[in-house]
Amino acid sequence: MSRYIDIRPEADGVPAELELGVGDVVRFAATGCRVVSGGAVELVGILTESVVGTDGSIVTPMGVPGTVLLRATEVGRAVVEVFTGNPFGSSVSSTVDVHVEGAAGDAGVTPA
Repeated sequence: MSRYIDIRPEADGVPAELELGVGDVVRFAATGCRVVSGGAVELVGILTESVVGTDGSIVTPMGVPGTVLLRATEVGRAVVEVFTGNPFGSSVSSTVDVHVEGAAGDAGVTPA
């Protein structure tokens, strides 16, 4: 079974290495991301969090995006760069070496 992994850099920091299984989805609380090398992960999107209003409408706050989603697509490696902070000012870049193994349950990420 695939896993949803939530990483909050402001609280936990950004891991230098991440071991995933194919199908895992990783959420970074971050303002940006890019895949530097490798094809084992795809950048699903850089998103702004929204909520459903009482009338069913989608309410989205003004401001910068705060969520990055990555998905492990195939066995292999990738290097991703994650950006936190203000994208128009002092942002911080962190590099993550991602290793993707066969099935999500086989990867070496310890459950919380």
